[in-house]
Amino acid sequence: MIRTFTIAIVVMTVLAQVQAQELDTLKVGVQPDGRIVVPTNQVLQPAGRQVEFPGRPVDLLPVEGGRVLVAKNLHSLVFIDAATGQVRQTLATPGTGPGSKPGLALSVWRRPATVSMRATP
Repeated sequence: MIRTFTIAIVVMTVLAQVQAQELDTLKVGVQPDGRIVVPTNQVLQPAGRQVEFPGRPVDLLPVEGGRVLVAKNLHSLVFIDAATGQVRQTLATPGTGPGSKPGLALSVWRRPATVSMRATP
């Protein structure tokens, strides 16, 4: 029993080292197996369709009954057609400064979107 447990620990340790070595050799971008390595050295294995656009999205809001997705990053709002995955429009957001600006909401007066401008460190 102890010998089986010891062998299992050794095998798991070797596998973890092999995976760590593989991660050290990956380049930023889409990998042959579909995974994506981002500049922060995170490895993503997305489910479903992916839409590429500049920036790092921090908020996502479905509008027009879910037919359009609004993605907000640090400097812009990106309007994406949910059915096709095509970027419809990109609008710059006002203001600059450190940190992200969380918050994205649909206005009850049918304005396209409201962006909060409270900076977080």
